[in-house]
Amino acid sequence: MKKEISRAAEPAAITEQVLYQSIECALLEGRLPAGTPLRERHLAESFEVTRGMVRKVLTRLGQDGKLDVQPNRGAFVPTPTPAQVVDAYQARVALESGALMELAGRITAAELKQLGAMVEQEHGAAQSGQPRQHSVRMAGNFHTAVVELLGSPTLTAMCRQLIARTQMYVSLYEPQSASECAPNEHAQVLQALERRDAQAAAQAMKAHLLLVQNRVLQRMQPRACAPVADILKSIIQGR
Repeated sequence: MKKEISRAAEPAAITEQVLYQSIECALLEGRLPAGTPLRERHLAESFEVTRGMVRKVLTRLGQDGKLDVQPNRGAFVPTPTPAQVVDAYQARVALESGALMELAGRITAAELKQLGAMVEQEHGAAQSGQPRQHSVRMAGNFHTAVVELLGSPTLTAMCRQLIARTQMYVSLYEPQSASECAPNEHAQVLQALERRDAQAAAQAMKAHLLLVQNRVLQRMQPRACAPVADILKSIIQGR
């Protein structure tokens, strides 16, 4: 009887969604510095996929506000200027503080419970040391949920676009330790809503967003980057 030869399991083929999620994860965890190019050909060769698949993934990330896709040049991790950071956060202050002024007088107990559960999840993630991408996503979800409660698709779409942009600023420049501040700052907004205090809720949101803006501005320094393909492979392999 012939002895069977054991073989190492073949690595699973990389799908479009896996590639998208690995790049998104690398971006939200701040593992790709500002200005890093994501070369279509290099990624296709590294992961043994078609350039068409890579192009679709990079285009999606550009549409989601997570990459700068430049015609005839390629895709790059955003490199915001301080003025662009300030502009984005000022827009968020106007939109989200205004939303809270309107929402405070008509928010329901069920809606308060929904927001409270989100803040509790954020606290839990911070205490358990979950990866950075989770805290960034949870923070964005809280802000989006506040605006969604107004029931305006137009305002919600504007909010999502601004949050996607500023999530990248946070991931690029805000230190990991600062993510632990978000649940406490969100809790202050929630407490004002529970009191139906519109002015306090709007002020708490403004203070929170300006604190995040300033943490980003203080750390806008260039840094080196490991090979992009190596970073993405380590994420896919769970390292």
